[in-house]
Amino acid sequence: DPIGRLHRWLSKITDLASGRNGGTKLLVDAGQILGENFESPDHQEKFAQYLATIVEFDYFSLAQVDHSEWTVENLIHSGTNISGMSDSRSLNLDAMPQPEVFSTRQAAMCELDEVAHSGNYPAWRMYRAGLRSMITAPIIVDTTVIGVFVVASRLPRNYTETDIHTAHQLADAVAGSFANLRLHRRLRRELIERETISAIAKTISSSLDIENSMPDFAHDLWKIVLANGVSISLATGVDNGSEDRWSFGVTPVASGSPQHSALSADMKVGDTTVGRLSVANTPQHRFTRHHLSLLKTIASSIAGAIAAAVMHGRSMELAKIRLERERIEAEKHELQSIALAKSDFLTTVSHELRIPLTSILWRPRMY
Repeated sequence: DPIGRLHRWLSKITDLASGRNGGTKLLVDAGQILGENFESPDHQEKFAQYLATIVEFDYFSLAQVDHSEWTVENLIHSGTNISGMSDSRSLNLDAMPQPEVFSTRQAAMCELDEVAHSGNYPAWRMYRAGLRSMITAPIIVDTTVIGVFVVASRLPRNYTETDIHTAHQLADAVAGSFANLRLHRRLRRELIERETISAIAKTISSSLDIENSMPDFAHDLWKIVLANGVSISLATGVDNGSEDRWSFGVTPVASGSPQHSALSADMKVGDTTVGRLSVANTPQHRFTRHHLSLLKTIASSIAGAIAAAVMHGRSMELAKIRLERERIEAEKHELQSIALAKSDFLTTVSHELRIPLTSILWRPRMY
């Protein structure tokens, strides 16, 4: 029961933080704000207001952790805008400024200038955005780190051990609400994916003219697989080769190209590969196994549509051949009828002329 779980977490935090800095109610209220208002457009602002009364910050984020993909993806954030971290892009878990929190499961503090100059790219982005000190606290549900809570300040050495402890308590306080938020986001994403895949299948199957349906197909696809280019290539049947037939946006290129990151899925009908579906994006975008799974599902739909189009084309060709044969047979029958009529005419004329001509020819002999 998510509500019961949330109450147990809040009760736990109440017991742990009882009598400490008078912050218990603020922690509980912050957790409830997140849990009860994550559908509200201003839930981030409300949560940020409560958070500001607990710990100083110029930037905060709540991000989900996907251990299967080894990535971290922002769900909500507020404050300083950090390119590549304040949006929905995924970061490799090892690339986080403090990846050790995922193994130790303890909140930790760091100075961003030290981490940034050690070669950590996300930390360098935060440093370039003007942030100097940061606390990272893991969000744990049933012994599993499902998310991370980050607060950062523009002031160097702004945080103390007390702030670290508070951040850890806050992460525990929002864990139940965050789990509900994460579940809600996942269910909503799955619903959008199902509806989009259904729309794509309808678009492809309802139009045998794939070239003209590519813009609609591409825009539907990009709702669930973020990309700026898509192409469909068909198998040539020679040395496992293929040739591009339809594309929209940036032409996808081979994975590993410095210009683009790319993802491809074979289109199969039975055991036969009939082509390939590819998408491309900027090098900063990271495709995941989930994206590949979606692309394979869509590729399967396109393969079926292409197979249907091929069958339709063959049916049209067979229909043309049948009509041509019927036309030839009709012409042949007509010619035979004409020949028969001609033969009948000549036979009749020959018979009608033979009798008087015979009489004419025999008359001189009678004299």
